[in-house]
Amino acid sequence: MATPCSFISSLSEAALKKAKIELNEDPNTRDQVILDLRKAIEEKEGSEELESVQFERKDDAFLIRFLRARKFNKERSLELYINYYQCRIEFSEVFEDFTPQSVEMILKSGIINVLDDRTTDGTKVICFDAVKWDMDSQPFPHIVRSLVLVLEKLLEDEETQVHGVSLFESFEGIDFAKMCKIAQHEAYYRGMLKILQDGFPIRLKHMHVIKQPWYISIVMMLIWPFLKEKLRQRIHMHGYELSTLHEFMNPQNLPLDFGGSLPPMYNFNAGRLFWEVGVVTENTNKSTEV
Repeated sequence: MATPCSFISSLSEAALKKAKIELNEDPNTRDQVILDLRKAIEEKEGSEELESVQFERKDDAFLIRFLRARKFNKERSLELYINYYQCRIEFSEVFEDFTPQSVEMILKSGIINVLDDRTTDGTKVICFDAVKWDMDSQPFPHIVRSLVLVLEKLLEDEETQVHGVSLFESFEGIDFAKMCKIAQHEAYYRGMLKILQDGFPIRLKHMHVIKQPWYISIVMMLIWPFLKEKLRQRIHMHGYELSTLHEFMNPQNLPLDFGGSLPPMYNFNAGRLFWEVGVVTENTNKSTEV
């Protein structure tokens, strides 16, 4: 028998209004929808086709993430929930030792950074600095693990569940040789996109690419077939014309790398979500804890 539901939301009035309009979330029926989803999960649990899948969490605060990600459609939310756990089996390199400690150096390195402020439409911003990726010591599955850990952390905030996440990527300083090396990871790109598009309860609203060289087309050609049409339409290539990026986010809230007024993005490294982290120096690419 499904556990009764009494979910208490912490959404602001603005986010609640957005959830009603965009996500079909009705506070009057929300508890019943969560209960129905939990019941559907329990009916699937232990079935022959899912005998190797363990559903670790079925609490209200966890299930609401899947409902919001699929606009309160129970069937699609159930499919996403099942995919979430199946991905943990299919992509074991990413999800083994799934702890911040296992990728601490990556999280503190300035490759993945999380800004304090949001875009004009409320999305949380993750910034990538591709040039800081040391591909010899930081394998691609660990980069994906770091990203998913960051997303898990951000989804603890209900506002982010509703407004979603935007990805800002800088390719400044990437030479042709490194871009070719990045392009060698086609299978991992395919896996990452499967996780983000079909196996994770996130609303991915925008992807902004800046300062990209012409040869970024090598990577784009690899990932394009695996992108859903909705996500393709959300990719914005700005080059060095950062004024177009600033239409999405006030430059006063952006780091220097993105034409903003704030310090360089490595000062917003993702390690801050998990530990108290000091400034990352550009020369050593290492962080100092305080």
